[in-house]
Amino acid sequence: MRKNRSSCFPVFLLIIVVAAGIWIYFRRSPLPSDEASSVSQEASKEPDYPPGVPVLEWDKNNPDKSFSELSGYLSDLEEVIIIVGSEDLQWQEVCRDNFWVENFTVVSRNDVVYKEYKFKYRDDADKNKEMQKKINKEADDIIVMMDEKKSSFNKYVVLHDELVRRITFDKDGKAPHTHDIYGALVSHKAVCQGYTYAASYIARRAGLGCDEIYSDIHTWNKFTSLPSSEKYTDVTWDDKDICDRNGEPYITHQYFGLTKEEMESLDEHTPEDNSDKSGDNKDIGDNYYRRMGYYVSKGDNEAYRRIFKEQFSGGGNIIEIRFEDDSDLSLAKEQLPEIFSSLDYYDTYYIFGDKEAINTLVIGLYPEKGAGE
Repeated sequence: MRKNRSSCFPVFLLIIVVAAGIWIYFRRSPLPSDEASSVSQEASKEPDYPPGVPVLEWDKNNPDKSFSELSGYLSDLEEVIIIVGSEDLQWQEVCRDNFWVENFTVVSRNDVVYKEYKFKYRDDADKNKEMQKKINKEADDIIVMMDEKKSSFNKYVVLHDELVRRITFDKDGKAPHTHDIYGALVSHKAVCQGYTYAASYIARRAGLGCDEIYSDIHTWNKFTSLPSSEKYTDVTWDDKDICDRNGEPYITHQYFGLTKEEMESLDEHTPEDNSDKSGDNKDIGDNYYRRMGYYVSKGDNEAYRRIFKEQFSGGGNIIEIRFEDDSDLSLAKEQLPEIFSSLDYYDTYYIFGDKEAINTLVIGLYPEKGAGE
C-alpha cells in the first residue's frame, strides 16, 4: 500500500501545478470581450476641448456643408472655433464669402487631433447682416441676367461683363473692403481679390463651378463648369476702366477662357503651391474669341475684315479679334485705316495695347476726344 500511494503523489502534484498555471493565465490576461470593451472606451474618449467653444466636425466628403456650418459660426462672431478632421483652412477659403473676417490664426492641439481657430472681425454682427443683404441684392441682380442664358459659357460671359461694368479697380488699394466681395459688389471699388471673390461667390450661387487661383501678388478665376481646358479668366485684367465719350465702359475679353499654360505665361500668374488643383483635358473651345467666332486662323486675311464688319454693324463701342499668328495681327493693324474707311467710319478710335495679351486686337470706338490712337 505504501508503494502505491507514493506513485500517485507525483501525478497529484502535476495536476495542481497545471491548474494553478491555468488560473494565473486567465487572471492576468483579459478575455477578448474585455479587451474590446477597453479599446472601445478609449476610442470614445473625447479630447479635452476648451469649455463653451463651438466644435465643428469637418466633413471631407461634403466640404461645402462644412463651410456653410463654419459661416454660421462666423456670422455669430465666434472668436474661437474648434475644427476636427480638416486640413489647415486657407485665407481665401474662409474670407471669400465671409467678408467681415479680418484675419485668423490656427493652432494644432492634442497631436493634430483638432485645430483651434481664433478669429478677428471688422464690425458687429448686426452691421454685417445688413451689409450681407446688400451683397446678395447685387449678386442676385447679376444672377437674374445669367439665368436668361442657356449655356454655361454665356452665363460666365454675363458674370464677367457685369463685374467689369460695375467695378472700378482701386489703384491705391486703400478703399474700405477693397479686398472682399462687399467692396466689389456694393462699394464698386476693389483690387484683384475683390474681383476674384465676387466672381466665385456669384458663380456658385448661380450653380456654376468657380475656383480662385492665386499667386504671391495676384488672384484670378478658373471657370470649372466649362468643359475644355480654356477655362482660366482674369476679370481684373479685362477691366480697363476706360469709357467712350458717352460714358459707356469698354468691356474686353482678352483674358477670358485661357488655358493653364497661356495664363501662367503672363506676369504675376504663377500660382502658389496647391492653388490650382488642375487635371484638365487638353481640348480647346471655350476661349471667348473662339466661341464667338472672332478667332482668325493663320493667313486668313479676309476673316478679320468680316469680323470688323460684323462687330461694327452690331452697334457696340468695341471690336475684338484674336489671331493665331502675331504676323497676321501686325498686318491687320497696318490695314486699320483702310478697313475703317470701307465701313464709312472716320471717327477716332483707341487701340488697347496690352503687351502681354495673347495675339489680340482690341479697338475702342468713339473714345473721348483726344484718346484716339
